Amino acid sequence: MGQPRSALDALSDALAPTLAPWQDKLLTAHYGATRGLNDMARADALITLGDPWTNLGNARSDAAFLQLEAEWEARYVACCRAELEQAHGRLRTVHRTRPGRALHVGAVLPGGSGWATGKVEVRSWSATETTMSADEFATAVKIIGGVRAAAEAFECSVGTISQGTSGKQRVSKRLALRVHEVLGRVSSTLEDHNASSARVVEPSNA
Repeated sequence: MGQPRSALDALSDALAPTLAPWQDKLLTAHYGATRGLNDMARADALITLGDPWTNLGNARSDAAFLQLEAEWEARYVACCRAELEQAHGRLRTVHRTRPGRALHVGAVLPGGSGWATGKVEVRSWSATETTMSADEFATAVKIIGGVRAAAEAFECSVGTISQGTSGKQRVSKRLALRVHEVLGRVSSTLEDHNASSARVVEPSNA
């Protein structure tokens, strides 16, 4: 949901070698458009890749409209889990007559009774975790232009920025990834600007 094309291309390149040998049928869908789909009811397995975080500004506006400003972050996570539950519901487990497997690759556990009471195995790969120290985070905030500018660019609250730069709150993997993504765009923009501004000075023949 809202991922840059470069990230989707990288994911496609990474998955291609794994999926190429698969001889059976592959069905695909995307977050936000799975409700009512029955095509996967007889699938042997269902996999969701990434957490379906919605637009942060819209989430905060909705919470304000419902007078739930103090609970907007919890509601934000709950909406993410609900979208995952909706996606995994395509297996139609209540009506299945044969076993099926569900796998989610992300940082958020899907909602639903199956993930709360069923046989769920949680694995983590510490070697691939994206971490960021408070000092690194503070430097990134300065590069972007301060707390408020960083909160908008990184799609988080001002409080999260303040807590992260002070070291009172650990920078989450999701936020660290967002910071790297934004800084990467800033770096590319600067490189393009420098390249377009460069001038070649010819030696004088005088």
